[in-house]
Amino acid sequence: MVAWTSGRVGGEKQDTMSKKENAPESPTSTLEHCGSERDAERIGSKGRLCMTVNPSREEFSKPFKDYVQGIFEQNPDCPCFRVVPPQGWKPRKGDYEFSKVNIGAPIKQHVFGRSGAYMCILEEQKPLSGSSYATMATHPNRSPPTRKNSGDTMMERSFWSSITMNPPIYGADTPVSLFDEEVPWGWNLKKLGCLFKEYEVPDIAGVTTPMTYFGMWKAFFAWHKEDLDLYSINFLHSGAPKIWYCVPPSESDKFDAMAQQLFPELASDCPDFLRHKNIMISPSLLRTFNINYVQAIQEPGDFIVLNASAYHAGFNLGFNCAEAVNFALPDWLDIGKNCSYCECGALCDSVSLDMSIFFPGLYDTSSEELSSDSLTESKLLSSYSTDASSDQNEIADADDQSDSGSAGCGNKSQDQDIPSSNLGIKRRGRPPGSKNKSKRLNAGGLNTILRTAAKGRAGKEVSATKSLPREACHVTWGSILDEKPIALVTKGDRGERTFTLVHRLYRPASRRDSAWFGVLSKDQDGLYCPKGETILVQFTTSSLPKLVNVRAEWTRKRRRGGWKLLSREERILM
Repeated sequence: MVAWTSGRVGGEKQDTMSKKENAPESPTSTLEHCGSERDAERIGSKGRLCMTVNPSREEFSKPFKDYVQGIFEQNPDCPCFRVVPPQGWKPRKGDYEFSKVNIGAPIKQHVFGRSGAYMCILEEQKPLSGSSYATMATHPNRSPPTRKNSGDTMMERSFWSSITMNPPIYGADTPVSLFDEEVPWGWNLKKLGCLFKEYEVPDIAGVTTPMTYFGMWKAFFAWHKEDLDLYSINFLHSGAPKIWYCVPPSESDKFDAMAQQLFPELASDCPDFLRHKNIMISPSLLRTFNINYVQAIQEPGDFIVLNASAYHAGFNLGFNCAEAVNFALPDWLDIGKNCSYCECGALCDSVSLDMSIFFPGLYDTSSEELSSDSLTESKLLSSYSTDASSDQNEIADADDQSDSGSAGCGNKSQDQDIPSSNLGIKRRGRPPGSKNKSKRLNAGGLNTILRTAAKGRAGKEVSATKSLPREACHVTWGSILDEKPIALVTKGDRGERTFTLVHRLYRPASRRDSAWFGVLSKDQDGLYCPKGETILVQFTTSSLPKLVNVRAEWTRKRRRGGWKLLSREERILM
């Protein structure tokens, strides 16, 4: 038996109704069950408490995706709902050991603005353990103020009136789960069993595998949709409650229009600036712009399940520890295929997913389908790595002499300098039988094809991805430009030259002298493998950083594939 709850803001008595003869057939038959009329008056004409469901042990033991999908099928525009697990369910057997959790990059949240519209600057702090964070979060100067009104359970007035003061520190995005590997029954964020498992999507921290979040009073999560507009689930392990605001998917366009009106400069720089997760907008402005929303008070032991494409934000009422992960249901596939991406280059850790995993042949296209401009640009982009027979350089010559047994395994190595005034490939070296000469790629051509690819993900790309082994391109990269990696030579901490193998990505950069790369990491077998990291590199008029074309071949060791570097490292670093 499932019970649905109509909650009262302020901790007053709640009316709970169990499924009886005259009760609704489903706990989620209508969103009107989210809150009473008096709730709407207390919160505002457009805000109500979100729906709460109380599954029985039998229902909570069923496959997660079936239970959640059933709720969203009956309430497709439900922004989010709260789940109170049955008594006896626990995510782990032992106590929490926060001292063993390392928060790698806690952030101090500086807030600027007024009248309900705020912009945030995030300042990264030194790593610390979960227990050290708890000590800091419970210090008297980090404690929430005493409630002047016993009914103000959400502490909204205190939060919004002091949001620009005493910046909190948020221990967000820690790639670890506090769930046991095996939970006797019920939901386990480590093993939700959604489409990601069915399609064998590789691990992506925070997307396919959980992350933990340590909060304190006023530490907040800014307005945003999930990466790739995915569904999301959040579990509050312990500590103070977490407050949520959530907007129905049908109100997304209205929310976007409001945000663009409030922050016109940010909108002009990046149409998807809300992906930056640095904007806070008060509920009073939501009401002013006639945007519907729901609120939730997440207590320890509660789940919050978010709909796909639902904007949400919130804050913490004190020290707590939560855990979250994304998931995918069948109806998300079309959403994910058509979702928008940040194209300004501000996000160094943005998530993209090769949707051809779910739609085989999605990026397949014949040359006739491409515009002549795009085709010309794509040929220019790849020319520097495919014209080895006509434009070899000294590195390639040296490698051929020393590695003659490896001839034919890859293109000739080419050293490339990319000045900021002309982002292109300048080859240095002497082709056989000719004088020194160089070729350049116009900066506009690179950015044009990158932007064209980003906007044309539905099948208008010229991509090398489909010709590579599946494990050679990380799922978070999206499409790549070259069939083989190149070396990115940079200056180390001590001034020495160092390099890493990279793939150029179909991703627009914020500047004409910048480009995105997917990083290959060297494993214990000496092979270079994709690990999901992406970097935005700005090229200057100085000698470094620079790109050097290398020879590499795809090989396998211990059932794992990777790139074997055939070029000599000392020649790459010259």
